[in-house]
Amino acid sequence: SGHDLLDYAAGKALDTKLIVVSGEGTFESVQHALHCGAFDYVRKPYDPRELIATLEAALRQRQLELENRAMEARLRESEARFSKIFHSSPMPVLISRLADGTYLEVNDAWSKWCGWSRDEAVGKTSLELGVWLHSADRKEFVRMLQAGMGVRNMEVRQRKRSGEIAEVLLSSDV
Repeated sequence: SGHDLLDYAAGKALDTKLIVVSGEGTFESVQHALHCGAFDYVRKPYDPRELIATLEAALRQRQLELENRAMEARLRESEARFSKIFHSSPMPVLISRLADGTYLEVNDAWSKWCGWSRDEAVGKTSLELGVWLHSADRKEFVRMLQAGMGVRNMEVRQRKRSGEIAEVLLSSDV
């Protein structure tokens, strides 16, 4: 029966659009079809234009789903490439939240240069770690980023974990 076919399809999690065409039009039968994953329910007798419109809608949705999967795969590949570049960079690099300066990610080169491990830094702010020697430098850095200017080679003095003060060039964008 049609119900058996729907139950079978639901159990197999088929990657297809099912359109039920049936002479039974009770609420329960429509509900069962949709619960089992049917894309739509067309009741007999039907106008051929209705069936064609339903088929076109199912095909459009299927095409969108396939495009979405392809975009998700490209996004995962892009994220993996970014991660490799970020983590293998010989230059100290970090990602922080502009709103509060919380470190979201740091690379190994940053950890080696600053002295804080990734676990010690991520989730903390630069102020909590005492990185900025002069708060005015941080304020200017944040002001430039918030203004959409980006920062290129801003000369500042920062403190490493050991207490050593270093002259650094900061570059950043939002």
